[in-house]
Amino acid sequence: MDFFWHWEKQLFWAINGWGSPKWDNFWVGISYTPWSFPIYTALLIWIGYRFTLVKRAQVLAIVGFLILLSDQTSQFFKHGVGRLRPCHEPELEGTLQLLKDNCGGSFGFFSAHASNNFGLFFFFYLLLGQYAPKSFWVNTARIGLLFWAALVSLSRVVIGVHYPTDVLFGMLVGLFYGWLVYQLTLKWFTRSKA
Repeated sequence: MDFFWHWEKQLFWAINGWGSPKWDNFWVGISYTPWSFPIYTALLIWIGYRFTLVKRAQVLAIVGFLILLSDQTSQFFKHGVGRLRPCHEPELEGTLQLLKDNCGGSFGFFSAHASNNFGLFFFFYLLLGQYAPKSFWVNTARIGLLFWAALVSLSRVVIGVHYPTDVLFGMLVGLFYGWLVYQLTLKWFTRSKA
């Protein structure tokens, strides 16, 4: 365990050290949830264009369920595992850059930002592949969603509120939930006549 903790800290310090006065606002902004709104608004517009009214409502409900499921699972793990965020870890005091005004809740395993964004990425990645014609724009959108989810997840380490494994585990949970919710969506769609 000491070996793992040693390398976790080394990786955390390396990524957290990417913060600099020139880029700090960028990393904090990427981590700020409302910055994702334009991306997901564009996806909702596509949903409005692509699907019937009933299916639009189904997709919106299932996306809300995905975020709720991902977020609440993260909260369950945070309190169940009880791993302190790096910015609350006494051993790291004075050795990290905290770029936010506050550290957030006491516990950080696992990152809800990572799980939410990777869940949404994979859900829409699969949905775009199934219901949109394969084109340059669809492929660009899918790559863009992956890039955004990865950037948001990375920002959580850069700003000092998560360890790399908090983010990695959150990414894996998000991918699983994105796939699971997509499967539920397909079943729901096949039962719907609209």
